[in-house]
Amino acid sequence: MPLHQVIIPSLKQPLLYEVPGDEGRSPLIGRRVLVPLRKKSVTGYLWERAETAAPDLEIKPILRFLDETPLFPEAMAPFFSWIADYYLCPLGLVLKTALPPGLAVFEFQKVSLTAEGKRALKEEALAQEERNLLGALLRSRGRALARFSPEERRLIKELGKKGWVRELKAWQKEKASPRKEKWVRTGPCFEKNRFPPKDFPLFDFLSTHPTLPLQELRRHFPLSHQRLTTLVRKGLIEMEERLLSSDPLGEVIFEEKGPFVLTPHQEEALALIGRGLKEKTYQALLLHGATGSGKTEIYLQAAEAALNLGRQVLVLVPEIGLIPLMEARFRLRFGGRIALLHSGLTDRERLDQWQKVLKGERPVVIGTRSALFAPLTDPGLIVVDEEHDPSYKQGEHLRYNARDLALVRGRLSSAVVVLGSATPSITTLYLRKQKKLEYVGIPKRVGHQALPEIHLIDMKEYRKGRQFPILSPPLREAVEKNLKEGKQTLLFLNRRGFDTLVLCTLCGAVFRCRNCSLTLTHHVHTRNLLCHTCGFEMPLPESCPSCGGPGIKTLGLGTEKVEKELSALFPQAVIDRMDRDTVTGRRAYYRILKRVEERKTDILIGTQMITKGHDFPWVTLVGVLSADLSLNWPDFRAGERTYQLLAQAAGRAGRGLHPGTVFIQTFNPEHSIFRYVKNHDYLGFYRQELQFRRDFGYPPFSRLVHCLIQGNNESRVAEVSERLGDRLREEARTHRWDPLLEILGPVPAPIAKIKGRHRRQLLLKSPHLRLLRRAAGTIVGWEKELTQGQGVRIVLDVDPVDML
Repeated sequence: MPLHQVIIPSLKQPLLYEVPGDEGRSPLIGRRVLVPLRKKSVTGYLWERAETAAPDLEIKPILRFLDETPLFPEAMAPFFSWIADYYLCPLGLVLKTALPPGLAVFEFQKVSLTAEGKRALKEEALAQEERNLLGALLRSRGRALARFSPEERRLIKELGKKGWVRELKAWQKEKASPRKEKWVRTGPCFEKNRFPPKDFPLFDFLSTHPTLPLQELRRHFPLSHQRLTTLVRKGLIEMEERLLSSDPLGEVIFEEKGPFVLTPHQEEALALIGRGLKEKTYQALLLHGATGSGKTEIYLQAAEAALNLGRQVLVLVPEIGLIPLMEARFRLRFGGRIALLHSGLTDRERLDQWQKVLKGERPVVIGTRSALFAPLTDPGLIVVDEEHDPSYKQGEHLRYNARDLALVRGRLSSAVVVLGSATPSITTLYLRKQKKLEYVGIPKRVGHQALPEIHLIDMKEYRKGRQFPILSPPLREAVEKNLKEGKQTLLFLNRRGFDTLVLCTLCGAVFRCRNCSLTLTHHVHTRNLLCHTCGFEMPLPESCPSCGGPGIKTLGLGTEKVEKELSALFPQAVIDRMDRDTVTGRRAYYRILKRVEERKTDILIGTQMITKGHDFPWVTLVGVLSADLSLNWPDFRAGERTYQLLAQAAGRAGRGLHPGTVFIQTFNPEHSIFRYVKNHDYLGFYRQELQFRRDFGYPPFSRLVHCLIQGNNESRVAEVSERLGDRLREEARTHRWDPLLEILGPVPAPIAKIKGRHRRQLLLKSPHLRLLRRAAGTIVGWEKELTQGQGVRIVLDVDPVDML
């Protein structure tokens, strides 16, 4: 029997298995299989064929195939392999990240109550822990052994000897299996004379409805299972199961009259894209267009050109909040040919959309970073909108950057990749200088719309003692004027909650998360203190837990407090808030955006999710309430991110018939970044920032690998990190890497504890990628030796975006 590699997500290396002879001829790569692993059976994915195996190696056969067809095109296999190699991670983790969740089938040990156990629970005099465990099993009808604590497992063994409980094997089925429904159709012997007279009404109904769902038939005729079986046996009807499709597409929140006449800059960009599509060659294009310059119209017309050539389209946006806008624009042009892929869908919805893309039914895919792995057989156009956004970087498990991988997938697929942004990342813009991508700049908005006028407000001028107003007098007057004129206002504060600091004024104690080295945020609507990192929650106490005194005071500013203050200032205004607390599901985005689009909202307050991509023609005023929040972040990209946030927020103003105005409140108006933002001079800021990066050797003049060492025991984390740093420096001296490889650390991470895990970090920096990868690969090789028995993990992040 032929041998094939099988990728098992939980393992670092593929394993060899025999493929049954009748399956060996069909397409294999990408099919789910059930394979034996140690004493269990687990889900794996067929990979490449192996010619031979070591003579002493015992090769087990595949137990069964779980799919008739692969879950992804075989052409995507090199893409997955490239990801595993570049990000120094197992191929199983790549497949687990790329494929829809909820597909695993596996065997597990289950504990259930026996008849003797039920009797003992009623009649025996039991110890309390025995009664609790038996009662839990009775209520749950059995439970996985892995869910019990070590003490409970010892008790289970004792109860098993008495015959009160038993362990047995059970199967965990797919959580995302598609829903099915039964359909009825007329059979080969469907004739009236074969029906008894009492069933003539059924014959007449089926004559006019020859195919329909069983549920629909039973609404008219209450047919029992036995009667249906009789009708099938006589050949009067036939029954079959059909997949029940679920459509997550939302409501179209606006209308448009496109396609529109393009400007000369737009035509230039579209011509470049069209040339690449016709030649079917890889091409990367940076579309650097001002906010409101019509980048989305270019995407739409380019998508139409790709579809006309028989190719497929992938459009990525950084956050779920931007899906409704992009989805609506594309649906108005392309109707039902759209598929959505993002984490806001249920497992079943994601699988359903995935299958429609795989079958070629939906040639246009729109989604967040995970949509990068959509099973498109021939992607001709890949769009990465707001390419600068750090949300494209996955922060856990497989730490990939969807923007970078879009370029890789485009190269492997001979596709055109369009990176669009009003504020492109420094590293992307530098690729233009290296001539690694085409560049089209669109400096002006479409039509006669002008870029908004920006005012810098020095908040030091409005200090009253230790207090500062939420709205400075100029911004407050502008909001009042906007309300009187019937226009809309957008207020941006990148911090949710009510109070961001809670302390005791008597003893100085600060309320911190017990799992993280972070302060808790006060949320008034729940009257609780919440950690925004791990989710820890506690009630706001009336007295200080440390000293017992009544000195509890809440300080700071969040979107929830802004909403309350503005409701008091402008009682006649309709105020909405958009942040993670108010947007708890994908439908909430539609509701809030719909109200703004219909001009039912006067003032919209929100975090950064309101600053990206939205196009509201009646928003003429934007206020940035605290522009300094991100400026002093402990990251070399702090200046770049601050400019991008402010420019994107400002870009929401004046996109309709009326000009826009922006007020930026800051305590440092003399900072050079604010001067560049005020003048809409991103290229000037880029030149200044590039010189800073060159002086200190940061990207794009070097590459980085971030090494995080974390664990529950602080001393062990410190010990492992020091040993790793010493060994790495010794390796660098031995191989003479020193002049070209810089090793920084180990030091405590800026957030030294998250979710109970202490954290230390090293940073590897080098202008030579091959050398950097060699050093990182060395760490991977040492990981097991350094961490075994320590309860410590080493996590590598290639090209890190967030090093907190």
